[in-house]
Amino acid sequence: MTVLDTSDQWPRVDEIPFDPDVPAVNAQVVPVAFISAGTAANTRQSYLIPLAYWSAWLAIS
Repeated sequence: MTVLDTSDQWPRVDEIPFDPDVPAVNAQVVPVAFISAGTAANTRQSYLIPLAYWSAWLAIS
């Protein structure tokens, strides 16, 4: 099994501002940063669907 170290492609946590009072902005910033790391299409789809539900839930709560 080959293990790839892609941690150098991930944005640092302190580079992504998080404000729980502005969920719409954060819901867009985090997935874009994750996808830009070069994930496979099936992985991207697997993460985007739950993130969309989470974003919608935060918007109504």
